[in-house]
Amino acid sequence: MRRFIIASVLLVAVNGGALLPGLETYRGLLAGVSALLAVHILIQAVLQVRGGRETKEAPAAEGSGAVAAVKRDARVDAEIAHFLGILQAKGRFLDFVMDDITSYNNEQVGAAARVVHQGCSKVISEYFTIAPLHEGPEGDVVELKPGYNPAEYRPAGKLADGAQIRGNIVHRGWKATEVNLPRLAETVAESDKGFVISPAEVEVK
Repeated sequence: MRRFIIASVLLVAVNGGALLPGLETYRGLLAGVSALLAVHILIQAVLQVRGGRETKEAPAAEGSGAVAAVKRDARVDAEIAHFLGILQAKGRFLDFVMDDITSYNNEQVGAAARVVHQGCSKVISEYFTIAPLHEGPEGDVVELKPGYNPAEYRPAGKLADGAQIRGNIVHRGWKATEVNLPRLAETVAESDKGFVISPAEVEVK
């Protein structure tokens, strides 16, 4: 949950930075970073949803009212690894995020981020229907009454317990109205080194 919140804050910061004067030359880079953060948040959300389903489906422990500890199904892990494999195949997602980009200049990072953005965007649009959580534009004034859903709105600033919150939308948020993740066949791509996300490529001479 902590990583999810940190990534969300970073996503808001990156999108806000793209609007600041003087950063026009970095907008390509910021757009790529924004896309990567969005994909990371999406994967974390899928993991949380599936983890929650497993907990709800856990059988009660015999002789007590406690819920039995459930070991996460290896098939769920395999499906997540498979989805990462799709992002890698079509958007070179892992090649980008696992590489040390500190030695590259902004133009090189921006060019690589464009490739990742285009490929990952196609994958996301194929398996998800994504829409803004807040339908209005950024800058809208909203009033959050006590009892609002904290999963939908995350206020920042001075908050008073139980008081109505009034503020401006700085990021509209995202929601998945439809999820159609690919399902694996009975044979799971696995080896003694773990789940295979992308096989090592060999050039035959």
